[in-house]
Amino acid sequence: MNDSYNKIMELAGNADLKRVVNRWEKLALNLEKTASASIQVTMPNMLWSSRSGVGQTTMLGYIADYLRERHLIEFKGNVDFIEFILKREGEERSFNELVRLDSALNSVSGHHNVFKGIVCIDITDWAEKLSDSRFASFLEYIKAHDGDWLTILTANCPKEEILAQLYAYIHSFFRVELVHTAFPESSEMTAYLNRKLNAAGFTLTAEAEELLKESMTEMSRSNIYDGYNTIRQLSQEIIYHILSTKDEISFTVTKKDVEEFSVDSEYMKFYRKSEETRKRIGF
Repeated sequence: MNDSYNKIMELAGNADLKRVVNRWEKLALNLEKTASASIQVTMPNMLWSSRSGVGQTTMLGYIADYLRERHLIEFKGNVDFIEFILKREGEERSFNELVRLDSALNSVSGHHNVFKGIVCIDITDWAEKLSDSRFASFLEYIKAHDGDWLTILTANCPKEEILAQLYAYIHSFFRVELVHTAFPESSEMTAYLNRKLNAAGFTLTAEAEELLKESMTEMSRSNIYDGYNTIRQLSQEIIYHILSTKDEISFTVTKKDVEEFSVDSEYMKFYRKSEETRKRIGF
């Protein structure tokens, strides 16, 4: 197995994605065995049920590396993948998003003047608007480019029935596999926080790490938890707190240095209040 395959398999959770990649691995092995037959295979596109903060860009990088190493899709352009948000704006008779998508693809096409790789498109705005003819036009556009690139559609659909309808509708246009992505587990979040602090020169003691792990675990249970984005913000708060309150700076961060972020701290009380505020407003 190659290094990119191992990185995907080491991702916490994400059983659906690993299942798909294991099928790709079997496909690659069988294509190697039948190389003389010159079999052409067009891979199914994907629909990811995904929230912000799951580490999507990192996963796309791993997938691109894997597909390149196993020669399962062709890559041309300045990048291996692009991320795009398909917006739903204006009246139904006007639709400029396909022009904007074409422009985004052209901007990374390089000297080949064509992009081949992975196109990841957030379609959350359209998940409950399947009757809008513009969405059908978009899916026809993707269908017309089937085989030119691997399309990964992403949508944040908390309601399973909405996701099921979206999946069935997309499947009526082209082949697509449904993948549920997941937030990383607490051990990965702790490692990520450490990496962010280490990059700024700070090192947590074991006691400080344990205190912050308890807070991150509580954060992860809330409806406003945003995965890597939440932990990135926490790391910035810790660095700001240390540099803006200490007369003498030590780059070894102790439990006392981060008590400001304990489960019972004002910081966590405000975090819980933010969740309650969102619930009242209706987000």
